[in-house]
Amino acid sequence: MRKKKLLKRIGVLCAAVLLSASVVTIAVFASESMHSNEANTENEMGQYASEENNAKLEEFCAHMMSGDDLKEGEERVLGTSNGEEFGVEVTGVSESGETNTADASVTFTSEELTPEMEEFYTHMMSGDNLKEGEERVLGTWNGEDFCVKVTDVAESAPSTISSETTTSKEFTFYKKSVLGTKKNVLKVTSECTWVKGSKINNLHCKYTTYASNIACSWNDNYKKATDTLHTLGLDVTYAGKSGIILFGASLSWDKQTLTLDCSEDYDL
Repeated sequence: MRKKKLLKRIGVLCAAVLLSASVVTIAVFASESMHSNEANTENEMGQYASEENNAKLEEFCAHMMSGDDLKEGEERVLGTSNGEEFGVEVTGVSESGETNTADASVTFTSEELTPEMEEFYTHMMSGDNLKEGEERVLGTWNGEDFCVKVTDVAESAPSTISSETTTSKEFTFYKKSVLGTKKNVLKVTSECTWVKGSKINNLHCKYTTYASNIACSWNDNYKKATDTLHTLGLDVTYAGKSGIILFGASLSWDKQTLTLDCSEDYDL
C-alpha cells in the first residue's frame, strides 16, 4: 500500500465580462484545498475533479454577481505561504470601441448641421487644427484640466490602383493636475481614406480607455458624411461629467489636403 501524500493546491480563476461594449468587470477568485492523491479508479478521480470544479465555479459566479469585483488600484490577498502573502492587484482597466462613416448612407447639407457640428466644421475649416505634439484643454473641473494631445500622425502614399490615400491621427486624452502631473484616460485613433482632388471615402475611429471611471459610446446622431466632410461623435462620461467629443475629416477647398481634428470643447 502506497503512502498517502498531501498535495496543496492553489487555484486561481480569472474572468473578464464585457457588457454593452462599455463596462468591463474583472474578478479574481482563489481557493486553497488539500486532498489525497489516492483514488480507486481514474473515473473516481475524474468525478471528484468535476464536482470540485463545479463547486468552485458556482462560488466564483456568486462572487462575481455580488458586485465585489476589484477596481483599478485595489488588491486582494489570495493566500499565505511561508510567512508571505500571495496577492493580486488591478493595475490597468481598459475598453475599446470603433465606428466608421462608410456604412452610413445618410449624408447632409450645411442647412442640416446642428449648432455643435456647425461650430466644429467652422473650426476645422479655419486650419487651426492640432498638429503632432500639440495639446488642447477641453475642460476644467475639480482642480484638474481635461486635455487632448496629438501623439501620432501618419499618411500613406496614394494607391496605384485606386489613387486612395490613408491619413491617420492619434488623439490622447489625459487629466493634468495643478502640479502638472498627467494621467492618460482615453485614446482615439482617427483614420481617413480619401482621394486627392476628389472626395473622402471613409472616416474610421477607434477608442481605448485607460481609466476605470470613464465610459464611452459612439453617438450615431453625429455620424454624417459628404464628399468633403465626415464627422463622428463620441459620448464620454468621465469623473461624473458628461459631454460629447466630435471627430472629423475635411478636405480643403481645392481638395488637395485633408484635415483630421477633434472638437475644442468637452462639454458642448
